[in-house]
Amino acid sequence: MLGNWPFVLSFAVRNAGSAPLYYAWPIKVSMLHPHTREAVYHQKLKGTDVRQWMPGDRWVWWQGEDEVAPQTYEVKGEVALSATLQAGPYIVAQAVLDHAGDLPAARFAITS
Repeated sequence: MLGNWPFVLSFAVRNAGSAPLYYAWPIKVSMLHPHTREAVYHQKLKGTDVRQWMPGDRWVWWQGEDEVAPQTYEVKGEVALSATLQAGPYIVAQAVLDHAGDLPAARFAITS
């Protein structure tokens, strides 16, 4: 067993869409089983306001891009891993949740 200990994570996000996120939706961090991809543990990340992730501005249709490119935002935080989580390899997953159903609500174009 791992015990209750902080799991520190960081990631970069850039809103390449056409609109900001209008609500203070939470971010859920999950630990997925490496073979089944099932969530074995999850917790909401505190202290991140997705409404601050602004898109670019002044779309130039003939160039296919914004005149003012969207900023990249660095997100840092930590979640406390539970004593019930077994030691082993996991896939770390993140999702922006809609308050209405606590389900993933935003789609991302991921680069790793």
